[in-house]
Amino acid sequence: MSANKYIIVVDYERCTFCGECELVCSLVTEGESNPAKSKIRIAKWESLGLAIPMVCRQCFKAPCAAVCPVKAIVEDPKYGYLKVNKSVCIGCGLCAMVCPFGAMKLSLEKRMAVKCDLCE
Repeated sequence: MSANKYIIVVDYERCTFCGECELVCSLVTEGESNPAKSKIRIAKWESLGLAIPMVCRQCFKAPCAAVCPVKAIVEDPKYGYLKVNKSVCIGCGLCAMVCPFGAMKLSLEKRMAVKCDLCE
């Protein structure tokens, strides 16, 4: 895989726990404002007053792609971001287990891996 051309950079120190990023993400990608369907998740440590929006970091030599038994996580040829090939993914969950940032998850509804795709 080549070095990815695009990533989303999050300034977690400015996160206010509002959840707006989750709502907008799910609206744009799934057609409804539902945080459970968002490809961005906010990890919260409320006792510490800390929240970090978790988005795919588009890792070089990405562990999620390396562990996928069916090679369903592929690089977009035009923009270089990693995406889940929906027609290949078997929903095994290995990618979610190895993601060092917690940015991968499984959609029980779709029975496949879900990750930030930079809004394609």
